[in-house]
Amino acid sequence: MSAGRGKAWRGENWSEAVEIAVRRLAERLGTDEFTRQQLIDHELPHIVRETGSRGETPAMTLSRELQQLRDEGQIAFEARGQYRLVEGLVPLPDRCSIAPAASVKRCPAR
Repeated sequence: MSAGRGKAWRGENWSEAVEIAVRRLAERLGTDEFTRQQLIDHELPHIVRETGSRGETPAMTLSRELQQLRDEGQIAFEARGQYRLVEGLVPLPDRCSIAPAASVKRCPAR
């Protein structure tokens, strides 16, 4: 997923942001199964903020992105509104380990 492309906690577009949000939610829940509603409740505000989205139907955009992740084989559709992260839980990298040089001063010394 996006973490391997060097954009681990923040997506620059809807596809990346949703991909990251799914992993973040799965990690928070401690399971690779999640619902669309959980993603909306826990992650949609973050996705909208990260992408700078100004659209009037972010939940519909989220649904489209979930379909795309399903089509790419990254998540599986289990039942109406229920999904499973196919690759299972993959720990997200520590924010400080991927932080740009300008933000390193906010990370503890190693």
